[in-house]
Amino acid sequence: MARYLAFYSGDPVLNKLLAEAARHVIVTFVICISAASREDDPDTWLTLAKLQDEVANHGVGSAGLVETIVARMLDRGLLIATPSPHDRRKRILAPTDLLLGLDREILVAQSIPTAMVLPSAVMERMVRCDLEIQKAHRAFSVGAFAMAMEFFARNAEAMRFIARDSGLMVLFSLLSSARQSPGGGLSTVSYQELNERFGISRTHARDLIDEAAAAGWLTVRQAGGSAIEINPVLWRIADRYIADAMDFFAYCCEGAYESLTRRK
Repeated sequence: MARYLAFYSGDPVLNKLLAEAARHVIVTFVICISAASREDDPDTWLTLAKLQDEVANHGVGSAGLVETIVARMLDRGLLIATPSPHDRRKRILAPTDLLLGLDREILVAQSIPTAMVLPSAVMERMVRCDLEIQKAHRAFSVGAFAMAMEFFARNAEAMRFIARDSGLMVLFSLLSSARQSPGGGLSTVSYQELNERFGISRTHARDLIDEAAAAGWLTVRQAGGSAIEINPVLWRIADRYIADAMDFFAYCCEGAYESLTRRK
């Protein structure tokens, strides 16, 4: 949680692009499809149309949402577009070094706790996350897109937070603050602090927390969010989500490592 919070804190643009489930999945699809593409097979090349098809096939978002995200990524220097050698009207998309660097930070944030729970030579290499293992992991993940959608379906309760703008960051902020409190259960992160860290409005933060309170996940003890009691049900939801995410991540790491071994 600490690594994710550090990664997203203080960068509202990055939050708008990545800190919501559908947008994050689309950006991940970009990286994975590009990693799995082969120069001799145009059908594997990452184009806007191919990305839109993959997103639609997995029920992640609309063609319009994909086009908007791609435009933002191009504008921020996270993607480049070059004309296809076979059809100059088509453009092949590719992640820039900036995007790949951000992706490695995310992979390392996932790898460190997974390596603690499931230590192996594979996870040791993922913690270092060199370019070769990063590409292998993302290429292997293309075949696991359907499993990723099943993961989201299994964690439908957690997705009530995660599917909202900066929802995962709000959830992790509350849980991290509560863990550091004397009794281990009272968050003191205010709506204003969430606004400053992640670029979301105080109204949005309050709405998220009010919905969670209405579901019985937490209890607001003080106005402004500066005293929020985390109820046992939310700890269980978060534990289940994180454990399931680590299990799925480890599966992709093992598959990536095996694919590298076979090629060598």
